Amino acid sequence: MATDTETEAPKKRRFYHNLKDAYTMVHRTYKWLGWALLAISVGLIGLSIALGIIFDHWIAYPITGIMLALLADLTLLTVLLNPALYDQLDGRPGAVGAVLSRQSKGWIVSDTPAVITRDQDIVWRAIGRPGIILISEGPSHRVGRLLESERKRIRRLVPNAPIHMIQYGHEEGQVPLAKLAKKMRSFKHSLSKSEVPAVDRRLSSLRGPEMGIPKGVDPTKMRASKRAMYGRG
Repeated sequence: MATDTETEAPKKRRFYHNLKDAYTMVHRTYKWLGWALLAISVGLIGLSIALGIIFDHWIAYPITGIMLALLADLTLLTVLLNPALYDQLDGRPGAVGAVLSRQSKGWIVSDTPAVITRDQDIVWRAIGRPGIILISEGPSHRVGRLLESERKRIRRLVPNAPIHMIQYGHEEGQVPLAKLAKKMRSFKHSLSKSEVPAVDRRLSSLRGPEMGIPKGVDPTKMRASKRAMYGRG
């Protein structure tokens, strides 16, 4: 006999649930968000009503104004979503993993880091058309050696695939979190679509760290996306 837990279906998320989550996330960084959305709505709807009175279109103009207000509010929320997310993740252990989990198709990224040290210096690995990308978290004077060690370990298994190394952080020569995805896309494509999974299979024999993800960010829970906001997530 099935128990209540087994028969209870998970609640389906509607698009307004995603909108609420997105608003909450953006509002943590931009406290003025609510006032901005209100001002946009009042301004556009008020203008449409005024135009409706002037041109004697009492129904069409206000309806158009409401639709434009909704579109403008959603656009503002969408534009601020990524900056707010990066601001809240920046400096927290595992931040790079959360960014990698949001990358579009074409990248193979593990949910766990490739390397973690006792000092919580981390190296993440992503595989895509540009090749193998190693991204570090931690002070530059420590992660430089860590990246080079991981590069040599990978090179023994995949001698012909390009390997790119990126240091995430705010020191000289490091890449801020908000520019990390752009930096990954800046590398020239060197692998074909069929070679990407083949490289991943070759690297699957490398043992990951036994320490697990450090306390700070769970990449699997930081995936608020623009697709979800529109009800497609």
